[in-house]
Amino acid sequence: MVRAVMRSPLSRVTWSDAAPSTTWALVSTCPSLSMMTPEPMIVSNRRWGLALLIFIAWIDTTEGDTRSKRLVSDSLHVSARAVAGRSTSQPRTTATRMKRIIPVPYNRSVARILSAFVLMLAAVTAAPAAEPVVATTLPNGLRVLLLEDHRSPLVSFQVWYRVGSRNESRGATGLAHFLEHMMFKGTAKHGPREFARLVEENGGRDNAFTTQDVTSYFVDIASKHLDLVVDLEADRLQNLLLDPKEFESERQVVIEERRMRTEDSPAGFLGEEINSLAFKAHPYGAPIIGWMDDIKRVTIDELRAFYKTYYVPNNALVVAVGDFDATRLLARITGEFGKIPRGPDPPPVTTVEPPPSGERRTVVRKQAQLPIVEIAYHVPNYRSDDAAALDLLSSILAVGRASRIYRHLVHERQLALDAGGDYSYLAFDPNLFWFWATPLPGQTPEALEKELLAEADRFRQEPVTDEELARARNQIEAAFVFQQDSVHRRASLLARFELIGGYALEDTYLSRIRAVTAADITRVARRWFDENKKSVGILLPLPCLLLIVMIIAPMPGPAPLAAGPIAHREVLPNGMILLVAERPAVPIVAVRLFTRGGSVLDPPDRAGLANVVGGLLTRGTAKRSGPELDSAIEFVGGSLGAGAGRDGMQVSLSVLKKDLTLGLDLMGEVVLSPTFPADELTRRITKIRAAIKQSEQDPQGVAGRALARLMFPQHPYGAPVAGTQESVARITRDDVLKFYRDNVRPDTSIVAVVGAVTVDEARREIVARFGGWARPSLSPPAIPSATGLPPARTESVKRELTQTTMMLGRPAIRQTDPDYFPLGVASYVLGGGSTSRLYTRVREQSGLAYSVYSALAPAKYGASVVVGAQTRTAEVGKVLDLIRAEMSRIGREPVTDHELELAKSYLIGSFPMRLDTSRKVADFLVAIEEQGLGLDYADRYVERIGRVTAADVQRVAARYFAPDAFSQVVVGDVSQ
Repeated sequence: MVRAVMRSPLSRVTWSDAAPSTTWALVSTCPSLSMMTPEPMIVSNRRWGLALLIFIAWIDTTEGDTRSKRLVSDSLHVSARAVAGRSTSQPRTTATRMKRIIPVPYNRSVARILSAFVLMLAAVTAAPAAEPVVATTLPNGLRVLLLEDHRSPLVSFQVWYRVGSRNESRGATGLAHFLEHMMFKGTAKHGPREFARLVEENGGRDNAFTTQDVTSYFVDIASKHLDLVVDLEADRLQNLLLDPKEFESERQVVIEERRMRTEDSPAGFLGEEINSLAFKAHPYGAPIIGWMDDIKRVTIDELRAFYKTYYVPNNALVVAVGDFDATRLLARITGEFGKIPRGPDPPPVTTVEPPPSGERRTVVRKQAQLPIVEIAYHVPNYRSDDAAALDLLSSILAVGRASRIYRHLVHERQLALDAGGDYSYLAFDPNLFWFWATPLPGQTPEALEKELLAEADRFRQEPVTDEELARARNQIEAAFVFQQDSVHRRASLLARFELIGGYALEDTYLSRIRAVTAADITRVARRWFDENKKSVGILLPLPCLLLIVMIIAPMPGPAPLAAGPIAHREVLPNGMILLVAERPAVPIVAVRLFTRGGSVLDPPDRAGLANVVGGLLTRGTAKRSGPELDSAIEFVGGSLGAGAGRDGMQVSLSVLKKDLTLGLDLMGEVVLSPTFPADELTRRITKIRAAIKQSEQDPQGVAGRALARLMFPQHPYGAPVAGTQESVARITRDDVLKFYRDNVRPDTSIVAVVGAVTVDEARREIVARFGGWARPSLSPPAIPSATGLPPARTESVKRELTQTTMMLGRPAIRQTDPDYFPLGVASYVLGGGSTSRLYTRVREQSGLAYSVYSALAPAKYGASVVVGAQTRTAEVGKVLDLIRAEMSRIGREPVTDHELELAKSYLIGSFPMRLDTSRKVADFLVAIEEQGLGLDYADRYVERIGRVTAADVQRVAARYFAPDAFSQVVVGDVSQ
């Protein structure tokens, strides 16, 4: 199940931006992201999702669980390739669970794709019959799984190789991950970076990731271009060129990636230490990215030998899900992949980790704001009869606010900022069951370790309740249904089960889950939560130095189609706007209720008030307490969350269709009758202040907040959504009640209902709950726009890190400005993808950075343009010079015809991927309504982007990318 395999320690998965044709920077150009995700999340890098949803922030941008309704956010719209991981503030929830060609004419073929997609969304169609999986093995050993899904004109094409860090040896770690990077460096037919370029110019998105067990490459693209992807993937399976120059350049990129993921990440560092402590013999003990010395030492000959050994058709799996004819696609795959000779079977991994003979313990010291406690027990994988019971135990322990660990340690006893557990039963070999927690300020790691062990022992001593067991089963089964709404997730799910023994195990696993009893859970806890099977890691913070140097002066410049509305819209008598999009194919419903009550309305001395109010909506109503709300929604495997961003507050609901009545009842309660209990307010303020403290160890978050302050010095956008330690401490319950009464109102609210529901049904259900919500007599408060360009300033923040984070930014224009579209094209050409100018010069040619980007960040009252990078400290000056030079050049010289066509083709062709699930459609509808863009925005987007010329790009770039207008923030060891 996707939900289960998402829960893994940091060291279990590494993804690459080896071909980041969709980056965080690019994602931020989508206006639907400006609503509830206006800033990067503050996340713990301790847990990254495993293979299935590695790019949840990339593919399912605004989709996901209530963890995205974070306690603390930075005040900038985008992050420097922000690492997507587990939030430090919320529990886990169930739902998260070629031959060179000419670019397609963007104004005709790609527009037709988008128009067809919008028509599909607007139409009322019968749910398609379930299609069977077409499964076959070619004579050369290549395994192929195909599943037709014609709900949208998209396809996810994935190639999985049975090779990960478990296939490496001591002294040669990191080879699988390094090779994954090199797979984008060209073949005899296609030069370096051409794979990503061809995918991008046809509107697709591609990337790759490496885990302990597998390496996976995926392309999501309009189905009409599927033949291209088949050709490209078959080509690099057999014809990869490992060029020495490209190899050495990419070595530096991987080194920078390791510094970012591990050396400068307290949680990542601790996770790596525990893994190496827990596994003394098995290769699971080595980091996926490799040890630094091994990365620096590996030779190109070693990598070439690794490629020839493991990249053979008999070690690969091809999976495709989407809008295609399976018979025709299989013939194409057979023609391209079938001619590749079978290779020798790769050597099996025979090392077995000997049973641990006692507790293992490590204490590490790292610059951090808060301690971290992690405990890992050796447990079996899917081959064991105990796997299903352990998976249910994991859900009872850590999925949702009703879970034991969240309820006891975070909510009731207020010992931890966050706490949780992970178990990935889909590992190829026996692995680890993780417990972890971050103590609140004033709590000791020793005390928290004792409580974590007590939670483990409680499973050994007491049977779980019938309610806990039923809730966990419902969560797991609901997660399966939610995965059917995305072709990418469906393909990944098929692949993961196929790789562990056959895709049909997906169905048999549910049977195993249903058969587990409370006695089974007690039995496996007693067997596996053994003192002699555990490894304990504690991270103790070293003091962080903070030095801010501000220069209030300008910085020096560098050296010289009509498809109809996407949804039904109507205004209810009380002023609430109702939007409905029918998507009957999958029995789920997503509901979003947005109200204009964001941090822009915070009083100047109460920054963070909207964030506090938003988080408290689900913590108690006139009918139920917060824990009762949690139990009700989590029992049916749904999710209900609330939070605030800069522009507004949103309540998000996702449920199976059969549970819509319950879900809307709960949503109505949290919106109309929240009680804001005093004890819940105290808990929330304590947690927010702790999260603010913890966020100081994230250099991107620090840079983002500082840059927002410089870009919007006289506007509320300059203040952090979460507030500051001081401002949050001043918030009282009276402040909360007043903010709610003044700003949560029907005439500034939008509700979007998307999924297996008709317009009439949605109207009836919404009116029944919100029709009596009275409009206040006073007009809503006015919110000023952020106008004018402030003086460019620089700010340096001292942090003793191996890398330095740089962000440059300035205010920009809204989507309603005609120049927004050429500015989006300019941002893409400059730094939006793997063929962009910044990516090519800074990363590919110079090897100076793992992360470099340009982003246009939309917002209702003032957008921004941000350019950023991370690099080793010694190269900061060089990287800044390259960035400024490219910013200047794009406004001085016309972009090439090829750059222009690629950018336009990608921006238009990828648009349908923003709308391929019910939750994404709901977020999009709310966004375009709130921004005033109109329900025909998708069509106008195609037309406006299509009309952009090179002269338009140069004109707006000269105005909005002039380097001397950008403020700059640098976070790192500025003394060097």
